[in-house]
Amino acid sequence: MELTKISFKHGEGAEMHQHPEEQILYVLEGLFEVTLGDEIYEVHAGQASFHPSNVPHRAVCQEDATALSFKRLVDPNYDKTGGLS
Repeated sequence: MELTKISFKHGEGAEMHQHPEEQILYVLEGLFEVTLGDEIYEVHAGQASFHPSNVPHRAVCQEDATALSFKRLVDPNYDKTGGLS
């Protein structure tokens, strides 16, 4: 698990991107506009957004904001049955 605390000013954020890790964005304060695939929605303080593996997404601050980003890191030796080889 990777945990990162991020802070952005109004209008800043992450451009559209994707990654193999699942991600949760938990907003501590402020407001983000999140695009997940073709859907756009707002994530307010106290709310979270789940970003599945390899799904394009972005987050743009609608007001100054601080959030926690949780990424589930995938070990290259992990198999789909849940074990490590």
